[in-house]
Amino acid sequence: MSIAGLPPIACELPPEELKDREHRWRTLLTTSLIRKSAIDNGVRLELDGHLQTAHTALDLVSAERVCCAWASWTVLNEDGGTVVEVTADEPGARVVQAMFNLNPATESTA
Repeated sequence: MSIAGLPPIACELPPEELKDREHRWRTLLTTSLIRKSAIDNGVRLELDGHLQTAHTALDLVSAERVCCAWASWTVLNEDGGTVVEVTADEPGARVVQAMFNLNPATESTA
């Protein structure tokens, strides 16, 4: 999908790399996710405070910034934990929420 003046909303990873990236995200969220919530135009992922979690989140976000430049990827340190916020203009916000299996009508999941 493409909107004039904005990067296309599409994943440019080859299938094997996409599979690996999805596995890395799934592993991080399975082991470290405290709370997942919808925010304006995106999603907020609150992760535990382990140093390895922060490193993994930074690595993943760095990689996502290259292939998913249509979204804004932010990593924060809040209250001793790692927070990842991903936002995008519409229709990208719905894509971001779908990437993380978040129904926008649902405020949050633990």
